[in-house]
Amino acid sequence: MTVKVDANDVLANLQKFIDNGMDDRLASSMEKACLYVEGNTKRNAPVDDGQLRQSITHDVDRNSGSIEGYVGTNVEYAPYVHQGTGIYAVNGDGRQQVPWEYQSADGTFHKTIGQHANPFMKKAIEESKDNLTKYFEGIV
Repeated sequence: MTVKVDANDVLANLQKFIDNGMDDRLASSMEKACLYVEGNTKRNAPVDDGQLRQSITHDVDRNSGSIEGYVGTNVEYAPYVHQGTGIYAVNGDGRQQVPWEYQSADGTFHKTIGQHANPFMKKAIEESKDNLTKYFEGIV
């Protein structure tokens, strides 16, 4: 069985989708889905001083004819928490010359071989993925 698809028909149907306000419904659904993932990410984030958890946010981008959702953090140390460091780093990407020393803010020196990974974002995505389709039902 062969199905012929005319690209002009596809483009025309997509334009109708946008013209009929579906773009707004899709963006609203993406917003809700991102909020859901953001909540799970915050719940999974390590507490420590709370800066990492508080920095987790989302954004819905409606540029260039598409709608994309992002959940993340701009905290500089987040990748090290998520992926681990030293000999514990995911995929062996950490420092292998161990132990090493670092100085904390109070001036104390510490030796370490690394920190275990805490993939809080990956875990949130895994926990969320089965529920995300409900935000887009009846739209597409």
